Amino acid sequence: MFVVLILSSIGAIFYQADGYSDPFYIRFTSPKQNSLILGTSKAAHCFQPSELKSLLPDHSLLNYSFTVAHSPYGPGYYKSIKRKMKKDAANGIFIVTIDAWSIASDGEDPNDESLFPENKSFLYNLETVASKPNVPYLLHWYRKNYLKFFERDPVAFLHDDGWLEINAPMDEDIVVQRLQNKSKELTEKREKFQFSETRLSYLYQTIEFLQALYNDIFIHGSIDLQPA
Repeated sequence: MFVVLILSSIGAIFYQADGYSDPFYIRFTSPKQNSLILGTSKAAHCFQPSELKSLLPDHSLLNYSFTVAHSPYGPGYYKSIKRKMKKDAANGIFIVTIDAWSIASDGEDPNDESLFPENKSFLYNLETVASKPNVPYLLHWYRKNYLKFFERDPVAFLHDDGWLEINAPMDEDIVVQRLQNKSKELTEKREKFQFSETRLSYLYQTIEFLQALYNDIFIHGSIDLQPA
């Protein structure tokens, strides 16, 4: 009875996890999908599936985009995308977004996938991607105190459809400082990161996987996908 009581209490706490808990969790509690939006944080912030519903009334999209640290194109993201798809999916719609960082890597060898940092992340290792509550994620990958489940983050909220809504302060001085910090960050990143043929290869594999199963793919990006 004591063990049952403890487990029931833990379960009740885990059920409190929601879109305020962290910027990733909710995407692993929704059912397996027929259509996805893919990319890094730019796509996570940009694409609102609820708004796309008016353009694609017959399709229900999940924004399955994360961050440049978690979801550049590579073995981890590729595995997770395949895990998130329905086995009997058909005629889906995919929005595949691309930016410079999603096909680049830092380190001595940007093409050695064994050195990709996201190999240690939840996208590479989490096999359960459609469970509510998602106990494996909350036990192994949730980095905050569980009491945070009962708080409300005033800045970030992850909607059930995967859209990450950000309500950052927009005071002029704060915006200027934020832009300066971002410019400095990207300049430093540019010095460390190199184009990765391996990541580009995984982008191709992802598209080929989708093309093998579905009819419609819209590719959003400003780079030439043809190898030089």
